[in-house]
Amino acid sequence: ANTRPVHRALEEFDWASKLEAAAPLIRDEYAAYEKRARSQQTANFKDMSEFTDGGKPADASFRRLFLKEGSRVNKANAAHFPATLRILESLDIIGDREVAFNVQAPRTRLKRHSDRIGYLLTGHLGIKLPSPPPRSREEPQSAAHEPPVCGPVCGLEVDGEVREWEEGKVTVIDSTFLHKTWNDSCTEGEERVILHFDFWHPDLSKEERRALTIFKRLFHERGRERDKERQAAARKLESIFR
Repeated sequence: ANTRPVHRALEEFDWASKLEAAAPLIRDEYAAYEKRARSQQTANFKDMSEFTDGGKPADASFRRLFLKEGSRVNKANAAHFPATLRILESLDIIGDREVAFNVQAPRTRLKRHSDRIGYLLTGHLGIKLPSPPPRSREEPQSAAHEPPVCGPVCGLEVDGEVREWEEGKVTVIDSTFLHKTWNDSCTEGEERVILHFDFWHPDLSKEERRALTIFKRLFHERGRERDKERQAAARKLESIFR
């Protein structure tokens, strides 16, 4: 199997250059959604701050705007991103998992974790990134000199390999390897935004993709049936003891 922490996107995947060419259109759709959500004070971001170091639920240090979860498209969110989904579908790179805009606040770090799903790879498209800190003139160092509190901008580490996102550029990782991210910007409100999409591992055949899709659909359908059965049993017990 072709397993390594970070892949060479443009060299290995024909669709990468096409997705990068469409990046301005995707970025414009996100900017329009962000502007509308800010003015109307409504947004469908899912707060996932518990995954950041020291983060707490609802503190907005890390949040995601899902366009697709598993086999289900989030219609309310997807309606704002028709071009984005059309581009991904035309490139045939959407796997049976997630498409989302990931937003990480400044001065936050996502905990090291593994997604443990070996039949998918994860793509990131840089949408909006913190500006690099200005380079200051070299000054004499002294014993009292302290390094800056915030480090250089933001990035990710996958199994010890460090990478930085670039706006409009594709990064591909194998998220089964332990990985973490950070946004060390010192500027208030300077968020890191990427388009996150999971796609089928290139080592899989079409038959294997189809089999996995069917298995996951049946697995989730059975799970929903069991939830309904449990709810019906709970209602029956409530009626008995009233």
